[in-house]
Order: sequence, then C-alpha cells, then structure tokens
Amino acid sequence: MKLKDDNKIETVDFAKQVRDVYLILNKNYTNYLKLSKLNEEYVNLEDIFPEEILLEYIKNSKKLHVDEQNIQNNLEFGKNFDFEKDNRKVNQIKFGQNLLIEKISEQIKKKENLKVVSIGIGDGKTAYGYTKYLTNTSSIIGIDIHQKFLKESKKCIPQLEIHPPFDLNDISEDNKLRIEDNSIDIVECSIVGHHVENFETFIQEVFRILKKDGLFYYLDLTDKIEIEDKMTFNHTHRQPLFHGIEFFRDYKKIRESIQEKMNIKYYERIGPGILFLIAQK
Repeated sequence: MKLKDDNKIETVDFAKQVRDVYLILNKNYTNYLKLSKLNEEYVNLEDIFPEEILLEYIKNSKKLHVDEQNIQNNLEFGKNFDFEKDNRKVNQIKFGQNLLIEKISEQIKKKENLKVVSIGIGDGKTAYGYTKYLTNTSSIIGIDIHQKFLKESKKCIPQLEIHPPFDLNDISEDNKLRIEDNSIDIVECSIVGHHVENFETFIQEVFRILKKDGLFYYLDLTDKIEIEDKMTFNHTHRQPLFHGIEFFRDYKKIRESIQEKMNIKYYERIGPGILFLIAQK
C-alpha cells in the first residue's frame, strides 16, 4: 500500500483496496467507510481506523501483494498501461483465472480440431495459460474492445486469430460477432460480464456461436461488490479500460440467466464475490 505524506492515500485507491481485502480475504472493513471522510481526493488512514484496526488493515492489505507501481501508473489507459508491470500471476489467483485455466486445460489437452473463442481477451495472459495446450489443428479467436489489447494478446499467442474490436454492449440483430452459428467448441469469458448491460443478449450470442455440446467457461465478479457503492459512489473505473460502466449482478441471477440457455456442469463461488461456472449447450 503506497501512502502519501502523513499516511494519506488517494480515496479511490483506498476504496479499491478495501474492496479487494473483502473479496479475497473476506475481511470486511466497510463499516469504517463514512461518506464524511471519503469526499476528498485523499484520506488519512488514521482518521478512518482506530489504531489496532489500522494495523490489522495494513497487514491484510499487504497480503494482497498489490503492485504499487501499477497503482501509481493508473493513468490514461491508451498511453500508460504497462503490460509488463501488470501483476498478472497474482491477479489470476486473486480473481480465479487460475481455476479457469486449469479447467479449460483439462478439456483441451490432446484434442484435435477445437475452435476456441476468448471474449474480453485483454492482453492474452489468461488465454495463454490454456492455449499452450491446443494442438496445431485447433484455433483460437480473441475478442476485445481495445485494439491495443488485441495487439498485445497476439504477441502472447502467435496463433491467435483477431476479431475486429467489438463492444459487447452493441450486440443486436444487426450487429453480431463475426462468427458463424454453431461453430465454436469452447467460449471463455473472464472478468468481463459485469461490463455488459444486457446480460441476456450477451448469453444469447454465446449460445448462438457454440456448437451443440459446446462449453462456456464463465468467470466474473458478482454483486457482493455492492460495497463498491459505498466506496467509489459512481460505478466507474478509474482508468477507461472498457466503456467505464459496471453492472454487478447477483450470482443467482447470473446462474439463472445462463441456465435458461445451457446446462450448468460446474459451479463454484470463489471467496465472497467471484463466480465461476461451466455451462454446456
């Protein structure tokens, strides 16, 4: 945790740290978040917590292994996002991508002629974790809203086929993914769904492109992050990674929406705020 002078920390950074301590360590400090002390650019931690709680909080926040340099560099995405300094391995464990990678890898090992789609592929590090097990006869398509991410993912996964930049919130009858119906064996979507406003339309599009018996691997944050309301007040990212808006849903609602179209084969809640499931068409 990077403190400014006099134990001050930027309010947005502090709010996100409290959120992550809650999500990953299940340590809830939100009852100490008083709006009267969170309406300035910086907060002084000594004004937020009693001394014994402050020491406990700092200890827990350090367990998250937050990349301090990355926090300091959370400026305009297009210019300053540093892929090398993004603490990817820690984040994969923190947000459950390690489990997703493990489950997909088990499915694709030694299988031929698979077609895989990664929705919201980002810099490609998560997809790389399982695509290294794809055979030469298999293929993967990467989808993301940002061209820069697609270029980085191509560096990470040379065999990647890049879909033109696509905003999932623009899905409609006249604007669908450039992927044929019933053509994909595996669709993977990791920490992306909460950026989609019309979740049912998104699931319908996944259903459309999946083959019969195709698998959908879905990992995302749930509305256990309702505490975000008390911390950042406006549901917006600090840096414009996506379109900026977050639509957190109850995990039961997510499950029900997917279950309307597919059969859920595996389901797990990771900590208090992360959901992972595998569904089959």
